[in-house]
Amino acid sequence: ALKAIEAVKKSRPNLSNADSTSDFSPIIFRPEQEAAIKQTLKQFKTGTRMLWNAKMRFGKTLCALEVVKKSKFAKTIIITHRPVVDEGWYKEFKNIFYDSDDYEYGSKNNGATVEYLIKSGKKFVFFASMQDLRGSSTVGGKFDKNDIVFSTDWDLVVVDEAHEGTTTSLGEDVIKNVVKESTTKFLALSGTPFNILSEYDNNIYTWDYVMEQQNKKEWNEHHFGDSNPYDELPELRIYTYDLGKIISDKRYVELEDKAFNFREFFRVWTGDIRSDRIAMPSDCKVGDFFHAGDVHSFLDLITKADEESQYPYTTEEYRNLFKHSLWMVPGVKEAKALSKMMKNHPVFGSGAFDIINVAGDGDEEEKSDDALKKVQDAIANAGEGGYTITLSCGKLTTGVTVPEWTAVFMLSGSFSTSATNYLQTIFR
Repeated sequence: ALKAIEAVKKSRPNLSNADSTSDFSPIIFRPEQEAAIKQTLKQFKTGTRMLWNAKMRFGKTLCALEVVKKSKFAKTIIITHRPVVDEGWYKEFKNIFYDSDDYEYGSKNNGATVEYLIKSGKKFVFFASMQDLRGSSTVGGKFDKNDIVFSTDWDLVVVDEAHEGTTTSLGEDVIKNVVKESTTKFLALSGTPFNILSEYDNNIYTWDYVMEQQNKKEWNEHHFGDSNPYDELPELRIYTYDLGKIISDKRYVELEDKAFNFREFFRVWTGDIRSDRIAMPSDCKVGDFFHAGDVHSFLDLITKADEESQYPYTTEEYRNLFKHSLWMVPGVKEAKALSKMMKNHPVFGSGAFDIINVAGDGDEEEKSDDALKKVQDAIANAGEGGYTITLSCGKLTTGVTVPEWTAVFMLSGSFSTSATNYLQTIFR
């Protein structure tokens, strides 16, 4: 309440600078973060475009805002295909501009409106979603909105998760109408920019997982006595489970034994004989698993109490390692069927596990923020003795971080799974 009163006294419509204080501890950037910021500032002196090809959890949000601060850009817009990350940008804005009253933050959910920010005459950072901008009549959308966004001369345009939504015709139209080629600086951020690398030459800063882990390993050799800033960055461990007799069934092996066919394994009855290829049995319903017995056997296999087993949910030790996990499945219907079966399973349905299905109705774009809150609430309510399993077919696999997740189970990929989808998901 005191912060709100203070904001009103200073004619602010929001609390984006309410935490400004000289006692706040500034962010200490790691060497590679400093390098990305320095290289970008240098590039912007003579050029207008920059790409950060930096691994997930690099700290791209903090570093991009530091570029804004050091460059003293007056008008900055953040554009992303994932509206759910607005909260993250808002939080990091306050961390970077903790000692500054010169900047304001705005978005449709946090801080001020873009109209207020522009009229205020103050420097600002505005967050916008690609979906909202694409719907504007200026770029061929159906709605008369965002005219002020497209008519503003932006000093810096930052595109977060730049590998998504910018290569479509609508996405390209949005960028073209926001970026003024000769004056606007453009910073693209992505952990997996494989589809846009060809658009950049020497103006790319790269930092990958191998570089990070190498620095973590060698830190003490070069900085003896200094605390290792990479200690908090986890090592990835990737395992393959042998599903025994289940995987040997030729129905689940595609393209000359190259991959296990998860889409066939988790296939559900549709009621359409052309899709099902046989008539649906009288004891089955639309939405039930086609191979229900095999899926149930899979759940039994990974939970069967056996001291010699190395399956993930067989012992208390392993269950604690996988206390909160994300399971990727082929689709919305498959997630619904799996959730139903797991809740009736003797182990997963025992009450110790909370099965959270965020696949929903398939609209992964507009409701990701609800899905994240759903997962966060379930984890908070699980307590010391509880476990959570989140089922998804796309939601929460890009742009968000759930620190409590210690494992991802890829139950949807194949030999053709893109590197982008795979890497984005396993870094959650």
